[in-house]
Amino acid sequence: MNKETEFLKRKVVAKPVQHKESKQALNQSMDSVRSEYVDPLEKQQQEDYDIRQQKNQGAPVALIQAPKPMQLDTKYELKHLKFKHDGFEVKIYDAKLKTSQTISVPLPEQYKRIATQNFGFVNCGKDIIMTGGQFSDDKTASIDSYRIDTVEKSISDIEASLKVARMNHSMIFVEEKGMVLVAGGSDDKGLELDSCESMILKENQWKAFSSLNTGGKNMSLCKFAKENRKAGEKVLFIYAFNTNAIERVNLFSLKQEPRWEQVKIKSMVPLNRQAASVQFDDNLILLFGGTTD
Repeated sequence: MNKETEFLKRKVVAKPVQHKESKQALNQSMDSVRSEYVDPLEKQQQEDYDIRQQKNQGAPVALIQAPKPMQLDTKYELKHLKFKHDGFEVKIYDAKLKTSQTISVPLPEQYKRIATQNFGFVNCGKDIIMTGGQFSDDKTASIDSYRIDTVEKSISDIEASLKVARMNHSMIFVEEKGMVLVAGGSDDKGLELDSCESMILKENQWKAFSSLNTGGKNMSLCKFAKENRKAGEKVLFIYAFNTNAIERVNLFSLKQEPRWEQVKIKSMVPLNRQAASVQFDDNLILLFGGTTD
């Protein structure tokens, strides 16, 4: 007795035919039950085929099931994120305990094509958001975004994709707004981008953000928060330090679409790419390190 016959037998026994029911009615009932049957082997083969098709077409494939809510603990600072062999190496600093930890996050076997060069990343507490980057095989830019869980040591595909394929871009987490901002970068042809995108973590969806006035790659992004209690004013600026331009946008109120504005400097000198920047006090931002490439 094959699986289909067993399935039909169970269904018909569960719903016995009345004594006066005609043979024609019985056959119709059997046909109805037969239409519900799905061969388990064929179902598995179809699912495997669908996954292969998604991989061949470069479509995202889920790496793990239903990720846990992000652990937005700001005492954790990401030191570096590098791809090594078949996974990522993550070094994270605990500001409270004043200790560093290096962990390895392996890539699952079912999904190996991932942009491992020139990607953007930022930590949101113990979790890391990684976006875009360059594929090592065909050198194209990616629109994919991922979440790395440093506690579970796992990586998962975020269903939301970037609006623009980009690499060498900059990212910053604005905890006051629960938002991640992506700025600039470059495309496949090396053109520097002025486009920006943002994602409210609770909404889990990338949206177009106001464009920079000057495109750039490997910029330094810095949050600058200040409150003037006497005047009753608050600002929440994000500064973007480009090689030949400095811009800022005020995120204090998101009711109206924020706009980047250029910051005029009396004696502007070329700034390094990939520099680090941090708010020192209410009047000073420190910019240091980086490269001239």
